[in-house]
Amino acid sequence: MLLKKSQLTNCEDLSVNHQVVLYCFVGIVVIGSNC
Repeated sequence: MLLKKSQLTNCEDLSVNHQVVLYCFVGIVVIGSNC
């Protein structure tokens, strides 16, 4: 995980959602597929 531990401790759900959004964005740019 590249997230800082402080983020996971304070906003675990928010961090997970942010990871999903970031993963989808990277997937659209790199793979060219929609999330």
